[in-house]
Amino acid sequence: MYKTTGIIDKEVVDKILKKKKPMYKVAMTWLITVAGAVYVVVALMGGDLFGAVMGFIMAALGVNSLFRLPARWKKSQYEAIDANGGGISFTTEFTEETIEITNNATREHVSVPLRILRRGLDTDEYIVLFNYREDYALVFKKGLAPHEIEKLKEHINLKTNQKFRWIR
Repeated sequence: MYKTTGIIDKEVVDKILKKKKPMYKVAMTWLITVAGAVYVVVALMGGDLFGAVMGFIMAALGVNSLFRLPARWKKSQYEAIDANGGGISFTTEFTEETIEITNNATREHVSVPLRILRRGLDTDEYIVLFNYREDYALVFKKGLAPHEIEKLKEHINLKTNQKFRWIR
């Protein structure tokens, strides 16, 4: 159907990560973190060790998702790029039901069902498709005509069963 090839380098990763999480997600994460910390204090004052442990777990998960996971993800992307000489060449090909992604240097291949995609980021240079775990597939626009890009987006909307949303 559609096939593009391009190089993922640090500049591309930075552009992808520049898009911030929606404010409601950040607010909810902070709320859970603060609620967990308050719950620890209240539980300890009441002598409830189990409640204190549960509150600590809530707070720790909130802090982890706010600060540590994004930094670790970016670091792992950078390490992979550095290991491949500053950039990784990928080919992304769409079939009727999947995205076929191939690392051109190692010939590693992964098949991603379109139905698990949750959101897409449409930029001037590429389309980034995310699943629910924030894994992504990159579609390089330079290999597609403008009408093909629109047809591809329509195809993605159709195959994701209306659970998909575009962000800019």
